[in-house]
Amino acid sequence: MNMKRQFAKSHGLPIVLIMTLLSGCTTYQAKPLNDYISLPQALTQLKGGDKQSVSSSVDLDVYQVAAIALLNNRDLNIKRAQLHVNEAQLVSAKLFADPQLSANFDQPTSNAPGIVNAWGIGLSYDVMSLITHSSQVKSVKYQVQQAKLDMEWQEWQVVQQARILFLKSLSEQQQLNLLASSLKLYQERYQRSEKAMNQGNATLETVSTDLTSLVDLTSQVNQLSQTHSETQQALSELMGLDSRVIVNLKPSGLPSEIDKQDIETALTNLPKNRPDLLALKAGYESQEMKVHQAVLNQFPSINIGFNHASDTGSVVTNGLSMSINLPIFNGNKGVIAQERATREQLRLEYKNRLSQSANQVNNLIEKRHSLNMHLDSLNLYLPKLKTLVNQATPAYNNGDLDALVYINLENSWIQKQLERLNVQEQISLNAIALDTLLAIPFKSASGENK
Repeated sequence: MNMKRQFAKSHGLPIVLIMTLLSGCTTYQAKPLNDYISLPQALTQLKGGDKQSVSSSVDLDVYQVAAIALLNNRDLNIKRAQLHVNEAQLVSAKLFADPQLSANFDQPTSNAPGIVNAWGIGLSYDVMSLITHSSQVKSVKYQVQQAKLDMEWQEWQVVQQARILFLKSLSEQQQLNLLASSLKLYQERYQRSEKAMNQGNATLETVSTDLTSLVDLTSQVNQLSQTHSETQQALSELMGLDSRVIVNLKPSGLPSEIDKQDIETALTNLPKNRPDLLALKAGYESQEMKVHQAVLNQFPSINIGFNHASDTGSVVTNGLSMSINLPIFNGNKGVIAQERATREQLRLEYKNRLSQSANQVNNLIEKRHSLNMHLDSLNLYLPKLKTLVNQATPAYNNGDLDALVYINLENSWIQKQLERLNVQEQISLNAIALDTLLAIPFKSASGENK
């Protein structure tokens, strides 16, 4: 019993210390990868898609599409996971450096009388880590802020991409509807002319002209159908769905044009509003802290310790120790130069992004002007072209108008209608691009920012 008490008395404190240290340790848990491919087949399987107003049989407006894409886009989910990594780095940066514990044991090899085993124990700490701690934490805080703003910018782009694909899908469907009605007329006309030629009432020239027009229009329909299918697949994938799922869409209000005064105001406020520019600013501030930290690290690193030891003569001593590195050859000059060069690179990147944004906005304004002029021209002449087609149709049916002349006239009417739809689409895409560049919020029907 006495031996147990003596053991507990002599070893109790180290055991308690070891158990305390172990209790603060994090345990390891494996998290194996899942090789199972799971792609949502319905909107109800998505976040935000389980609402009563959203189902696979309901046509979605542009606001619902953007909201579902924002919640379920796979690239955004990866970006959000990356943000957790940055936040964990901040937790790590806030922790102070651990002290260093050292121990030694010396056993004499001679048999001289009175000689015993020598031992020593010491505790030391790097003082320089305390001096650079503040700048290190500030640097990582700016990195976390930059990561959050980068994620916000990517969310912004996903919303705008959803608007673009939504708009393109509806525009392509309008074009297909136009071509489908024309294709039906072309098929019926070819069948009539072929039947008339077999009866000797039509010439080969008329039939070949009708067939050529039918084949050309069929090819155009097939090409546009393929493009429309690719647009639908891209939209479904953006929303986090299986790309084979077709999302039903309903027309929504077209993007409104921004007047020149509002553009100038938005351009002036751009550095304060656009997430990617704010992210670059945060990255620059983080680098400023790294430069500051590098400058602090050029000073001698000091390590202070406390020692408790017993020599071979059983003489017990307490002492202080201090080590300091001499910045003779290095002095952290290389790191300082590197961090300053990186800071200059980030400064130029920010300046270039600002200039690039201003040029892109100006280019879009010029393009918008050209597109509006183009649309005005089409709106002016298309009714006149339609009148000519209506007047030419009876003449062609009676054989009083050359087949090639009529086909060219009718084909021009169809293609100019398609051109108008394309120009209208380009004007809307131009407005979305301006919204993106100028960081203008995308508002839902209720006025809520998206």
